[in-house]
Amino acid sequence: MSESIAMAERNGETLPDIEVTKVVDGLGMDYGTGTISAAAQEAKPGNEDLAELTDQAIASPNILVPISSDENGDQLQDDGCGDGRGIVQRSGAIFTKDGKEFKRSLNRSKVFGGGMVMAAAARIGLGKAKGLTAKQNIEGAIDDLNDRGVDFGAHTDNHAHGELSGCGAIDRHPVILQAAVQFEEQIANTIADLDVDTTGIEEVQQNFRTYAQEVAGQPYSGREAKDSVVANGKIVKELADAHLETRVLLNLVEGFTVDQGYVRDVTGGRAQVFAVDVPRIVEIADSLYDDPSDRHKAILSELVYTLATAAVLTKGDLPVYKIAEAK
Repeated sequence: MSESIAMAERNGETLPDIEVTKVVDGLGMDYGTGTISAAAQEAKPGNEDLAELTDQAIASPNILVPISSDENGDQLQDDGCGDGRGIVQRSGAIFTKDGKEFKRSLNRSKVFGGGMVMAAAARIGLGKAKGLTAKQNIEGAIDDLNDRGVDFGAHTDNHAHGELSGCGAIDRHPVILQAAVQFEEQIANTIADLDVDTTGIEEVQQNFRTYAQEVAGQPYSGREAKDSVVANGKIVKELADAHLETRVLLNLVEGFTVDQGYVRDVTGGRAQVFAVDVPRIVEIADSLYDDPSDRHKAILSELVYTLATAAVLTKGDLPVYKIAEAK
């Protein structure tokens, strides 16, 4: 599917002309070992109209929403995760951070696991994580972000327990590294399908291969990783209930993010979408690295981890859409 959508307004904000393109029916060559399945969700009794409703939502101008501004009118500089679930609400509060309650949830850029995970992936692909445990590499990624003044965020959920953070991109980190190796050919093909320059992908994937072998079998705690985000005073939203994602949306429009709540509303809460804001991936790489070659390989590394995450969390049957400004 390739469909251009005319400029529209939403809540007084002018939305850009966008083009929504169905990139692949599944993830590259339909690779995935997880439990989240579009086919399974759409096959449930009463969901006969679900695929059509979801695609209508994706084809609407309302699929994008401007990234929110802070109290000074400046665009938010932190990020969240691409998880498609909604925010927990209790006692009128939207989410909690360090035990504090907030009355509303703002629209932030989305990348799998938040900026901390993307920065950690960049370190792996650039060979900077060699000899480090996963915990040490993640702590190094937080240091990198703080040193460069890059804000970031994360999420938990309402059934996280034990050593789990509630974020799959964080909790399944060791498994995701193995998937990056297991599906490296398919991942490289998917990146190429997205019209991304794959120069340097062999070096990046070799570094993932080496690091995945190094950390295999080591102790790891997703909760500790999430707690490090909280300890740095970042926003950590609490998400609710089960995963119902049936699509993956890759947004290329700067200053905007996917409105996942809109998809939930249109489908009556029966479908969710994973969302990744590609400009945020680029921004993280550009902010952390000065050398153009390192920046490019950092972007490739973030994409490798993003697609490996999707392979671990889903069955590989979620159609992938790209949202770009109309030409």
